[in-house]
Amino acid sequence: MAVMNMEIKNCRLSKAISCKEEDTCVAVAKLMRSNKERHIIVCKGTKPVGIISSVDLVNKVMAEGKDPKKVKAKQIMTSPVHTIDVNESAVKAYFDMAKRNIYSCPVVDDGKLIGNIALHETLRYMREQKEKQK
Repeated sequence: MAVMNMEIKNCRLSKAISCKEEDTCVAVAKLMRSNKERHIIVCKGTKPVGIISSVDLVNKVMAEGKDPKKVKAKQIMTSPVHTIDVNESAVKAYFDMAKRNIYSCPVVDDGKLIGNIALHETLRYMREQKEKQK
């Protein structure tokens, strides 16, 4: 197997925590806390349309003096969100994340959110596959 052809679908994906565009910032913060995550994917149906980080909650809601019970996810999300297709190569995914200075990325299959890939997982998987080639 060539290193360049290793696909994300063979990596260990983690569960992607998501919310709806209409969810309040309080609901978003509670989901993030209960799942011990620093970011959440905003979805329209099953399609990722944005991302919210804990820093977004602080900077775009709290620091602005806005009421987190009234502010909706779609009002503070970063959009569009960068996603990686499940059939993409782990090498390309690694370089895409490194270029954007992000440590994890939502994984989609035919536009539908199916999981999350961490930067370190792409490296682990590539190393493991390289070891198998020896």
